[in-house]
Amino acid sequence: MSNIDPHFVSLGLAVLMVVIEVMTTTLIFLGIAGGFIVVAIVQLLTSEVNYSRDILILAIISGLFIFFLRVTMRKGKTSSLKKSSQDINKY
Repeated sequence: MSNIDPHFVSLGLAVLMVVIEVMTTTLIFLGIAGGFIVVAIVQLLTSEVNYSRDILILAIISGLFIFFLRVTMRKGKTSSLKKSSQDINKY
């Protein structure tokens, strides 16, 4: 087995999640990619792999990123919609 630093694996998975996000546009994989980037930074700073810590960080940060991305995108969509009092379907 080769000697690959664990933070490079996490960054590679983050890039993979961004590529999947570009294909799906659901904003879920972008949140997971943000979680992988934070895990990569923690692995780089501590120079060790602790799977339980890394999975916990990934789950919490990804959940937060997904929540805030969806909230901000929902606000952008609803603010641009205008309610119309007229019925556009005239029968």
